[in-house]
Amino acid sequence: MEYDNNNYNQQGYNNSAPQQNYYQQPYNYYGAYPPPQQTNPLGIVSMVLGIVSLVLALAFSCCVPGVNLPFSIAAIVLGVLQIKSKKNQNGRGLGIAGLVCGIISTVISVIALLFYLGVFAIGIADSVATSNTYY
Repeated sequence: MEYDNNNYNQQGYNNSAPQQNYYQQPYNYYGAYPPPQQTNPLGIVSMVLGIVSLVLALAFSCCVPGVNLPFSIAAIVLGVLQIKSKKNQNGRGLGIAGLVCGIISTVISVIALLFYLGVFAIGIADSVATSNTYY
């Protein structure tokens, strides 16, 4: 007795799942993939400005303190705006990184500026004290 699918009016096994190519992403049986969340540009800009201000603070605090302050202030402001943003976007970590880099570079710049002002004040006080010349 031969067993044939047609004898018993049964349908053959049909693999209805679509065949996927080896190099393609796997097929999602539950529908389309959700769109990826966009990264808020405030976080990216804050992090870039924070890194730039940190590099400027470390490189130029010895000769020109305060050159990084515009970048660090902008990084701090944009980082705070990113953190307080209620949007459901990625980039919170970038905003925190920009905020931290901006704060660190501001502290470095303020310490260098206070150091140079102290050296300048000591130099002026010393020159005034030793300039007792009479003409």
